[in-house]
Amino acid sequence: MKKILLLILTLVGIIGLAGCINTTTIEGVEFQLNGDLIVNITTAESYLELGYTATDNGEDINSYVSSTGTVDSSTPGTYILKYTLIYNGKTMELIRAINVVETTEVANPDAILYNGSCANVQIHYIDLGSMGDSTLIDCGDFEILIDAGLKSAGTEVIVPYITPFVGDGILELVIATHPDADHIGGFVGLSDQDGIFDAFTVLRVLDYGYTKTTTTHEQYAELRDNSGALVCSGDDALNSRNLCQPYYTITADLILGVIDTGHYDGVDTNNDNENSIVVLLEHGERTYLFTGDAEFEAEEHMATILSHVDVYKAGHHGSKTASSQAMLDSITPNVIILGVYFPEDDDGENGYGIPQQESLDRMFGFTDDIYATGVSGTIIITSDGTSFSVSGALNTTLLKDSSWFASHRTYPTE
Repeated sequence: MKKILLLILTLVGIIGLAGCINTTTIEGVEFQLNGDLIVNITTAESYLELGYTATDNGEDINSYVSSTGTVDSSTPGTYILKYTLIYNGKTMELIRAINVVETTEVANPDAILYNGSCANVQIHYIDLGSMGDSTLIDCGDFEILIDAGLKSAGTEVIVPYITPFVGDGILELVIATHPDADHIGGFVGLSDQDGIFDAFTVLRVLDYGYTKTTTTHEQYAELRDNSGALVCSGDDALNSRNLCQPYYTITADLILGVIDTGHYDGVDTNNDNENSIVVLLEHGERTYLFTGDAEFEAEEHMATILSHVDVYKAGHHGSKTASSQAMLDSITPNVIILGVYFPEDDDGENGYGIPQQESLDRMFGFTDDIYATGVSGTIIITSDGTSFSVSGALNTTLLKDSSWFASHRTYPTE
């Protein structure tokens, strides 16, 4: 005889069941919610779904479970999620309630976010095989993704590349520096295929903080807002508004700080590049700077704030409109990384002519240790907080020593 177990609880009933059993079993079929029946979070937190376990005499039958309901962790209220197992003539239902409570607490930037450890921090400047930017910062089970290239790069390159590093499926922070398609498209991904927001759970988003009338931005914003992540703009972060924070203390010796550029949240409406989010990673004694596509005006402002950095990801892919003399005089970098694409054709130029000679001339005034993803493939910095090393997936050839450079650019003679 069919046995049907239908567990439909009202909100009042759920609240009264705090701490009770969240498992039901019938004829060897067991259906269980992972975690609590009632989850209490504040608007400062993201809801992390712990899922369920369904078995038939120990055999996994999770594929027979469907769920309905959504949680908007930025809006106070009670949200109901229903999980339904339909299997072998049985229908079993479980319900979880998520209570979201408004909080006015200011996020504490000194609170350590990662309770694990990592002997080394790795920074992956990902070779996208196209123009665009994407960088993964990996510390144990804590990952930060800065930008995500074009839609195709997100689906075909970034998701498969970073998946082995994101073992728990969670990106603790993503940063969208500015709304250009070659920086945010990969968060969306190709049509009907996973981009970053579909492939991973995202806990926090730091982005440019304004609206653009482009399809890519609109798609990005919809996925961002539906992700349940805490969303912060650059200006919110600097001013500790809306539970945002000016720096993130990942471990005691690993801190990511938001740098004031004077151009956050769409201040320069004529130039999205100047509105780029800029962050500085401090790992013990070593420092790593990421400037998106910020150009001269933002750099002039930053030059009054910043001091020496060990590794500088060259602004705007090495365009002549970035890496100004004032900026370089301030940060005096030891190593420079260029995220740039060189097509495999007779010309070898990417259509933008970057990195441009004027910018390279300024950079070479500080260091010969300049590497490009178009030469070396994905470039990985490994840092122990005292020293760091540089390696490339294809090679670790300096840009000036590459065949591409010999054919396309010149080394300054003075």
